[in-house]
Amino acid sequence: MQDIHREIMTLKDSGRPGVVVTVVAREGHVPTEVQCKMLVNAGGRVAGTVGGGAIELLALADAQQVLAGGEPLLKEYLLDDQPSDPRGTAQPTGMVCGGRVTLFYEVLRPGDRAYLLGAGHVNRALADVLTPLGFEVVFVDYRAEQLAELPARHLTAGHDYATLPELPDLATAFVVVATHSHVCDEAVLVRLLRQPTRPRYLGVVASKRKREQMTVNLRGQLGRDLDLGWVHMPIGLKLGGRSPADLALSIAAEMQMCRHGLSDVGHLRDDRPEVSS
Repeated sequence: MQDIHREIMTLKDSGRPGVVVTVVAREGHVPTEVQCKMLVNAGGRVAGTVGGGAIELLALADAQQVLAGGEPLLKEYLLDDQPSDPRGTAQPTGMVCGGRVTLFYEVLRPGDRAYLLGAGHVNRALADVLTPLGFEVVFVDYRAEQLAELPARHLTAGHDYATLPELPDLATAFVVVATHSHVCDEAVLVRLLRQPTRPRYLGVVASKRKREQMTVNLRGQLGRDLDLGWVHMPIGLKLGGRSPADLALSIAAEMQMCRHGLSDVGHLRDDRPEVSS
């Protein structure tokens, strides 16, 4: 039997959307139980069942509409051959079981993807902050000992980042460069800046001195007119602290600002209270 929870996690890890259909209520004679689930993606059913027959065909069709609209749905179905529901609350199915089933449709949407180049202390701390914020974290490193026990999925780069793996959906992704050396940081940036697609956000853990030297080096390799004004280097907001956890918080805060289209830091205490008319 398929483990539907494992299939749900597999779908989420793939970065593709889907819908989880769950039986949340039943009444009378019905061919299913409360908490039975079915996973549906854009191609149709992936795993599980909510009862089979007409109810499942309707659920598959409704799941596709929910997937297209992006909003969750709670819907009742009448498992009776009556042309309409006497209560006026359920959709008839034509089935003759004689009961009712209520299904909840939950939309699974991939979060904003964050590629963390380097699986060291800073990026590990950053992953802990980004995950609860709904980011889909993907580490990129080449060191087997660092990749062995990561808190999120990973892609493998070439030695010393001589090559980078394919980074799907780079145009909408957030990229943080924090490898174990300045040389590797520069190698990563050269390869990222040569990509035809610019990430939504690109930040580099660096001091001002490192930024100045790296700017000279990058322009020497990629051209004097290379635009680095959009790159967040040094990365993060001035929140204080120098530990990996401190840096992670400042980086995540800057990423969140970019995510929501904010250009300046404000304080909630400065918001004026709404005045009712």
